[in-house]
Amino acid sequence: MFDQEKWAAYRDAHVFVLPSRNENFGNTAAEAVASGTPVIVTEQCGIAPLLANEAGLVVKHDVENLAETLSYVLMDDKLRRQLQAGCAKVALHLGLAEPVGKREELYSDYISGGAEHVETKELE
Repeated sequence: MFDQEKWAAYRDAHVFVLPSRNENFGNTAAEAVASGTPVIVTEQCGIAPLLANEAGLVVKHDVENLAETLSYVLMDDKLRRQLQAGCAKVALHLGLAEPVGKREELYSDYISGGAEHVETKELE
């Protein structure tokens, strides 16, 4: 029952805000995006680069900035619709398929080329 209520709350929200000072990823923001709800996250959220100006807005961690941005998103229907549309695009990158595929590619490159021939690649 809780899961259904949680997902319904995400879908019913106009915007989801994660004002974190230190967030290694931001699973709740990802869940909101997967539900089609735009987000506002602080710069310290690991998911921020993936969401920025696509499915949400990234702000500094201070009360005035958060309040101003929240008001902006709630008052600007066009912006909110644009961010909602971006949620579908970003949600495609939130599953495990992409990072697992990149990891498999890295291992395959390593095996086929040997350690001395493989460049270190940063996983996104």
